[in-house]
Amino acid sequence: MGKKRSFSTELFSVLTMLALFVAVFIVVVFSASSYRGSLSSQDHNNELRKVLGYVNTAVKNEHTDNVAIEEIEGVKALNITNEITGFQRRIYFRDGSVYENYGTVGSGFIRDAEMKIADVELFEFRSVSGGIIEIETSYGTSYVHIGG
Repeated sequence: MGKKRSFSTELFSVLTMLALFVAVFIVVVFSASSYRGSLSSQDHNNELRKVLGYVNTAVKNEHTDNVAIEEIEGVKALNITNEITGFQRRIYFRDGSVYENYGTVGSGFIRDAEMKIADVELFEFRSVSGGIIEIETSYGTSYVHIGG
């Protein structure tokens, strides 16, 4: 009778340890999945903040006459013109990414010269009165003031 009790105690201990191992494994798997989702969301948020900061820096030292929103080759672009050099800095959204491109005033895009700023889901801008640009993103709307 002692051997049966010892065997059942050992079996119970083994099953308890197995159940505990399975429970810990499930917790680790779900925690890792949740962490990955949180990290992905944070990466997207950081990319968006980078783009908004980039646009803000690009226009904050400009005069309102030097900044315009124009359509070039079917793409809406934020054009920052330097009258002295005759070049334009263009910031635009295409194929899920925000790009910057330099070119002479009035020229089209030079695809070899474009630089990807960041990947974002939505990035649209429109001019608002008083030198303010409204930027709509997947996280909401932000405003940038030209010239500071």
